[in-house]
Parts: sequence; structure tokens; C-alpha cells
Amino acid sequence: MRAYRLHQKDEGITSATKLTAKKQVVKRREYRQLKKREQRSKLSSQNMRRENEKRMANYAEKKLEFEKLPEERTWKSTLRMNLPKNPDMFAATIDQAIQDATPQKRRLLKDKGLLFSSNSKQKIETNAKIITRLKRSLKELKK
Repeated sequence: MRAYRLHQKDEGITSATKLTAKKQVVKRREYRQLKKREQRSKLSSQNMRRENEKRMANYAEKKLEFEKLPEERTWKSTLRMNLPKNPDMFAATIDQAIQDATPQKRRLLKDKGLLFSSNSKQKIETNAKIITRLKRSLKELKK
């Protein structure tokens, strides 16, 4: 390799004068940009309008395509990959996710019944106490 470098140096070829792949790519990109700019400047207003309409239609099509993607599928696959198998770790992960939820997500969780406000927690606890008392009283009556 050293001999090769010395030979290159003797012939006056240095790495600074060589075009690297990145330099070639940049040079080609600049050339294409220049040609495209020239092409656009030569377009008539009608052709420019048509080109813009095509571009907007393509954008709208891609936007609709993106909106059609099923969110549940991506959500389920994400859950399968990230949630731990261990029940304790699973519960801790879900708890952390709920704690980190934004107010909007918390509201949606409450609407679905997955998250309870302090009032609803108190109601549930009270209802549970009432149920246990009723069960006890029923057992006593049966005896």
C-alpha cells in the first residue's frame, strides 16, 4: 500500500484531486438540480399548473393511503413485541404506561373503563364493601 501511495504521489495524484463517491454524488445532484431548474423555467404556465395538479393529487392519494392503515394491527404487533411475559413485569409496564399517559389518553382510558378516577375508585371500593357485607348477612340468614 505504501508503494502504491508513493507511486500516486510521484504522478501527482492526491486524494484531494480524486473524486470520491460522495463528491461524485454531490456533483451529479447539483447538475440534476440545475437542469431541473432550467426545465421548470422553460415550462409554460399551463404546464406548470398541470404539474402542480399532479403533485397535489399524488400527495392527497398518499395521505389517504396513510389514513387507511389499520391502527389496531400496528398497535397489536407493537404490544406483542414489547410487553413482557412475566405477570409482575407486565403489570409494572402497564402501570408505567398509564402513569405516563397524556391527559387526552387518560380521558379515553376512563371512557373505556380502563382507568378510574379517584371518585370512581371510592365508589368501587364502597360497592365492594357493601357486597361483602351482603354476602355475610346472607350466610348468617341461611344458618
